Amino acid sequence: MELRVVEREDWSPGIDLWHSYTLEVRPRGGTEYRKVTRVSMEDRPSMREESINVVNAELAHAIVGSVILAVTTDGGRNWRTWDIDDFDGGKDCDRGWIDSVALNPDGTGLLTVDCLDLGPKPQLITTDFGRHWQPAK
Repeated sequence: MELRVVEREDWSPGIDLWHSYTLEVRPRGGTEYRKVTRVSMEDRPSMREESINVVNAELAHAIVGSVILAVTTDGGRNWRTWDIDDFDGGKDCDRGWIDSVALNPDGTGLLTVDCLDLGPKPQLITTDFGRHWQPAK
């Protein structure tokens, strides 16, 4: 499978410039890309190369626009997303972004959240390929 993030600037009447990020996948042997998820925001987070990671033929994940994690465990046919808004980091993390993520073939993983540099970055762990996240101990 091949993954790419398409970045676009969108203008809306009466609204400032928005930046949109669309994650697209082309399955192995496929000829066309299809949309997985899209996010639009006023801020323009950088899309780092390490934001997209194909672990093996079945498992891949991508951080889209710094706020959405998309995960596939079946070679890109189906995707699940996790939004940073699902993270309850308490009063010191009411606006954060996904700093990094690592998922392993056995379903375990570690996600680090950046909360506007207010102290240590919270880390979350998963044992089910990112379906559920809980604070690391």
